[in-house]
Amino acid sequence: KAVYEHELNEFPVESQEPFKKAPLDLSSNPIGFEYRTAIRSAYAEGPNFAGHYVVVGWGCGASCQYNIVVNAKTGKILDAKIMSYADQASYDINSRLIINNPEIASGDYDEFVQAGFETEYYLLSEDGLRIEKLVK
Repeated sequence: KAVYEHELNEFPVESQEPFKKAPLDLSSNPIGFEYRTAIRSAYAEGPNFAGHYVVVGWGCGASCQYNIVVNAKTGKILDAKIMSYADQASYDINSRLIINNPEIASGDYDEFVQAGFETEYYLLSEDGLRIEKLVK
């Protein structure tokens, strides 16, 4: 079992009021049009992170994935592009934390550790406007 510096339950989401999902605003971030197919597809599935956000991921080569976050209340893409190696990021509808490269912490991916990659932690800011990398 992996040992993480932070756990998803450390950063809970306050209770959410029901809301109507806003139309997706691809023009809210330059990356919107470039990856519109992946973003539209994930956004259609609904929130999967921090109450009313959608984490969208797409492949960027072997053992590589980009992840962005969209606010489902506004339809806007947050200015965050998280690159994952080894596997996808870990997140939850009830948490503001994204654990990036979680399997590296498990010791299962020595080649990535040797290449300098590590498990990283990103937190949705309290105001919900940005994703901030937690520094060790």
